[in-house]
Amino acid sequence: MNETYYSPEHYPRLKHSKGMLMCFDEPLNEIQLTQSRDCISPLEQLGILRVHGADAKTFLQGQLTCDLNDLEKQNAILGAYCDRKGKMLCNFHLTQSNQQYYLCLDKSLVDTTINTLKKYALFSKVTFENATNLVLIGTID
Repeated sequence: MNETYYSPEHYPRLKHSKGMLMCFDEPLNEIQLTQSRDCISPLEQLGILRVHGADAKTFLQGQLTCDLNDLEKQNAILGAYCDRKGKMLCNFHLTQSNQQYYLCLDKSLVDTTINTLKKYALFSKVTFENATNLVLIGTID
């Protein structure tokens, strides 16, 4: 990919590539760009919690507010994880690939959510991983 960076001293994240201007540090320019063309944006505030194992679906179905069977009809579903009293601990988008489940939630809540879920997974064959090394990109079209 042939990329040219313009004035890195003044615009450290301003990038132009193959006729597309990408800007992540000037909100007014970003708003104008999204109104005139399709755009992509990194979703750096979000993290991914990966859940897998033989009992992953059964375990998650008993812990989350969403119906995992809906994943057969949709690419992603919205759900929440609550404590015993019904207080919401986090909300997320859930997706599935190859018997692995991915909860996309606020990056600051991933480790706390893993630790809380582990308390209830003692007798289940399920593994939790902080997969924030995966890159999330949002599209605006």
